[in-house]
Amino acid sequence: MFTPVTSRYPIQPGRRFPARPPPARLAALGFALCLAVVGSAGAQTRQVFVSSASGSANFSSWPSATPGAVGLEAADSICRNLATTAGLARPDAFRAWLSDSLDDAWCRVQDVTGTRDSACDGATALPGAGPWARIGDGGRWGGRLTALIEQQGPLLPLDRTELGAPVPDLDLYWTGTDETGRAYDRLASELCADWTSNAAGAFTLLGSTFETRLNWTTSFGGSCGAWRHLVCLETGVGAIQPQVATLGPAALAFVTSRVGSGNLASWPGADGLSGLAAADAVCHREAAAFHLPSPLTFVAWLSTSTLDASSRLPTGLAWRRLDGTGIAAGRADLLDGRLAAPINQIPAGAYLPQPPEWTAPMWTGTAFDGTRLPGETCLDWTSTSDVDSGLVGSANSAAADWTDGRPFPCSALVPLYCFSTAEMLFWGIFESGDALDWSPHT
Repeated sequence: MFTPVTSRYPIQPGRRFPARPPPARLAALGFALCLAVVGSAGAQTRQVFVSSASGSANFSSWPSATPGAVGLEAADSICRNLATTAGLARPDAFRAWLSDSLDDAWCRVQDVTGTRDSACDGATALPGAGPWARIGDGGRWGGRLTALIEQQGPLLPLDRTELGAPVPDLDLYWTGTDETGRAYDRLASELCADWTSNAAGAFTLLGSTFETRLNWTTSFGGSCGAWRHLVCLETGVGAIQPQVATLGPAALAFVTSRVGSGNLASWPGADGLSGLAAADAVCHREAAAFHLPSPLTFVAWLSTSTLDASSRLPTGLAWRRLDGTGIAAGRADLLDGRLAAPINQIPAGAYLPQPPEWTAPMWTGTAFDGTRLPGETCLDWTSTSDVDSGLVGSANSAAADWTDGRPFPCSALVPLYCFSTAEMLFWGIFESGDALDWSPHT
């Protein structure tokens, strides 16, 4: 049985996150997004969406399923019927990102059968799949299949339906699939009887609309009787590389490759300083070591008992990751409980978490709205005691828990978020090439 990740905002019936910006506000923020328009290029650009429909793990019971279809066949029919209704260019090419006891999602998205361990039933040459653009805004969701599974993971949360509309609430979808594209378990009982059961006492693996990296497909466990969405991917290899969903101009943000305890003076690179000054020094050193622009403009995202982290950032800046992906269109957008994309990239380019780690906690001491949480700042970042605690966020999340997760003992060794306070009009390291299938160094 699965256990949800502990958080200040646990996923459970009646769960409430800070409100998502209304559609009008989302449209207003769109002026800053520099995105590819997929539209008529759909035949060449592979697309991905979350189903607007939802239902139990018995997919034949969904109204949008083709009558008589069961299991994976029913799930694929739901994707194709929704794509047809939405007017997508190749509706019959969509498959659900699901595994069962006989077929892995890794093989299915390449339009072949079997398991990854059997080389997809001994296929002589696997065709591959991707890259994928997110429906609606055309932003690059994932690179080719190997990059999606083995390197970067998704660049963006998968939170758009086949109609291009944002998923109204932070939600979960059926996968039954681990981070390698394999079935979580070969037992049909762990896959809701190969997707024919809605038994409340049976459980399977779910992905989330607000996480990337490993957790887009392995986020939570859930009952087969709950109502969840599907992920629908267009099969085949696309000839067009979707554009990164960037913001420009914007400042940079990254997560440190170094980790340390809640006593920031003990970190390498603290330069003999303590507290926030030590944290800022760590950010400066990492930015300079990897030749980021204006390294001295970076500050750590930390609160103390007397200072809010939000007060350390200017109000008029947008932020993006080093790969160009937009994070937030301004400080208010950063603090509304929903990021455009997680802040999970280290200066060398790799994305957190890195296996064998499954989570990416980050010291913050900061609530979702940017305010301090006294008693959860490791004695203003001077303690390494197991008795004292500091609030951590999750670098892999675009939800409120990117900063407002749960307390960790101050002896824990975790990284920091670093935000620049200077706008970059152009930065030539990542822009000089396409990082679509770039395999970063850690």
